[in-house]
Amino acid sequence: AEPALTLRPATPVLLRPARRTVPVPKQVVSILDAQLRPQRNVEEMLVDAPAVPFSVCGAIGSVASGKSTLLSALSRFLLPSLDAATAFNAHSEASLANGSTVTSGVDAIFCEQHVVVDCQALNPLVLGGNAHSLQMQSTEVAMFALSVCNILLVVQDAFCEDSILHTLASAAMLKRAGAPGDSSSFPSMQHCARCVFVYNKVPLDRFTPSVRDSLHDRLRAFLDPAAFPSTSQPVLNDLLTGDERRDPGLDLFLVPCSETATRAHRLTMDELWGKVGQLCQDATASANPSGSFGTWFADGSRVADDIRNSRLVSVFSKAVHSQRLFE
Repeated sequence: AEPALTLRPATPVLLRPARRTVPVPKQVVSILDAQLRPQRNVEEMLVDAPAVPFSVCGAIGSVASGKSTLLSALSRFLLPSLDAATAFNAHSEASLANGSTVTSGVDAIFCEQHVVVDCQALNPLVLGGNAHSLQMQSTEVAMFALSVCNILLVVQDAFCEDSILHTLASAAMLKRAGAPGDSSSFPSMQHCARCVFVYNKVPLDRFTPSVRDSLHDRLRAFLDPAAFPSTSQPVLNDLLTGDERRDPGLDLFLVPCSETATRAHRLTMDELWGKVGQLCQDATASANPSGSFGTWFADGSRVADDIRNSRLVSVFSKAVHSQRLFE
């Protein structure tokens, strides 16, 4: 007789529930504090965001340059369904009067296939006991923005501020010296955003091709072509250039003052968003399809850690401080 078969109870198989994908709330989110430390609740908010190709457009600029207002308008252009009340913090008459800061650290709006990033204002070179720390803080903010954005608006108020350009040039130099290598990874210290230089609130009598050309020459005098290369199709004002052939150069856009040139301001803003929006669409088309807002935030947080802990940044800070002592 054949031996009886003993049946063992089957081992239960534990099935993992399918990972859910949750859309990110369409609101302004503080992602880094003033010391470039990640905010704790952001990773949890983004962990279940779906994997989609997306672009990142940010802005840096001087105090009260209008960058936050420009970015809020860009967010609504990229996502027309965005609530009109969803906007980055902008200066009021009261904040301008008392000199308070309205954006501290880094804020962001996640717009389906776009991330729009607003950074705290870059402080101009000033005299005083805390001038050194303010300058280094601005340099670190600029390093972060250059590392995590595809397109970066560099916004200044009407006229070129040499101190802002010094900060931008220092940030690019520290990035390249501290992290040489392949620039294809994003975001990373090796990556450098495409910068669009926006001069806001320009008086109408200075809204001319000659002023634009002089500003371009000034930018070229400050900025390293290796970090800020010319493009074959630069973003320029069609209202100033018409259909004439454009030489390679930096992206440089003038925005007239809204109070004195309402119609020109409206036309210029429409043109600017069309051009920046196209850059965002191009960046989205070439983005990693398996990426997500969560992986971008995690990689960006590591970039912020690298900046805060960089020995090269520390040495540069001490050199700047020593220079100020002898001034």
